[in-house]
Amino acid sequence: MVNDPGEASRFRSEGFLRYTRNTGWLLGERFLRLTVNLLVGIYVARYLGPERFGSLSYAQSLVGLLGIIALLGLDNIVVLELVRAPGRQRELLGTAFGLKLIAGILMACLIAAIALFSGISPLERWMIIIISLGLIFQSTNVINMYFQSCVQARYIALAQLTQMTMSSATKLIMVWLEAELIWFALVSLLDSIVLALALVWNYRRANAAAEWIPWCFQTTTARELLRRSWPLLFSGLALTIYMKIDQVMIREMLDAKAVGQYAAAVRVSEAWLVIAVILTTSLYPAIIEAKQRDEDLYRRRLGAFYSLMLWLSIGFAAPIAFLADPIIRILFGATYQAAAPVLAVHAWSGIMVFLITASSRWYLAEGNEQAILRRAVLGAVINVALNWYLIPRMGINGAALATLISYTAMAIVYDALDRGGRGSFQLKLAAVVLPFTTLWSKSVKPRKQGP
Repeated sequence: MVNDPGEASRFRSEGFLRYTRNTGWLLGERFLRLTVNLLVGIYVARYLGPERFGSLSYAQSLVGLLGIIALLGLDNIVVLELVRAPGRQRELLGTAFGLKLIAGILMACLIAAIALFSGISPLERWMIIIISLGLIFQSTNVINMYFQSCVQARYIALAQLTQMTMSSATKLIMVWLEAELIWFALVSLLDSIVLALALVWNYRRANAAAEWIPWCFQTTTARELLRRSWPLLFSGLALTIYMKIDQVMIREMLDAKAVGQYAAAVRVSEAWLVIAVILTTSLYPAIIEAKQRDEDLYRRRLGAFYSLMLWLSIGFAAPIAFLADPIIRILFGATYQAAAPVLAVHAWSGIMVFLITASSRWYLAEGNEQAILRRAVLGAVINVALNWYLIPRMGINGAALATLISYTAMAIVYDALDRGGRGSFQLKLAAVVLPFTTLWSKSVKPRKQGP
């Protein structure tokens, strides 16, 4: 506990100044990426048309659905350990890299096998195989974890801006050359390769003044990480199921054109959700640091975090939902007009995504990873069941409704009913009553969970 007011004030000012700069880098880069990727994506969607755009979106969704396994649920665990024990950087990064590389290769092979023996068109089959190769290069994402842990977002931003520039320029050239659909799948693979190279280059640049110490793979560390990460792996898989399964199920129950209409709405609805990732990525180390030093400061930061996530998400979701029709008409044109009702419903799910993201970090900080798993499984089951029931009856609008209901069950219902999640539920209620306030969080004490 920090008892001296001067010391507490200094800690807050220095700490938050550093995290504010870090958040500024992430926000600036992500807003630029959000704008450029949205505009370029719309340009590509208009060029391809609903049917071809739907085939590309289907391939990307299928790879994303299965490829989440290659991440092994390690990201948050490794960041947490790097903050707690920076002296273990060499073994943590090396072990996480080795595990992710092996998993990426195995999952790319598995996805390719599934595509080869499925009943989809040859073009969709080859697009899936090409995009899946990018999973191998995701192993370098451990460098991203390192930069997160030491609050050096500028290096993450520079790497991702490099990838965005190359990707956007290539897509524009493909449209200008009137390229075939398969070339846009190759651009997805190029994105993974460029990002991997940019992360490696920035990591060497950030550590240029220090003596180079190679990473090492430790079997005992691998077992430790996998033992702790498996709930997050399955929760991440469940999370990806209810985020990606809708487009896969629409393709199977309807057609590629319907996928294109739905994907257009989702592209707009989910474009701003990266802000949730930005805020949690940048502010989570500050929350963990406060928990280690001062429990009272920890509760105040949690309260401010929840309040920020709730009201910021409402500010984005409401205008998109109410202006869905002109947004689709202006951005995508008349051929995509069926996407407007989908966007009007799907946009509200963003509020729930923000709350889910915030409470996931609360559960992780409290050592209750299995609650994240249980909640994600609940959402996945509800989402698949509702998609199966609603898509044949309501078409793509049913898929949007299924998404909103399943997200609400995860964000609100689970925390309210699960005894271990009552602290998170109280934080959400307080965020509604007292927005943008930190003082009230003193009265909300998170329940300590077992490991």
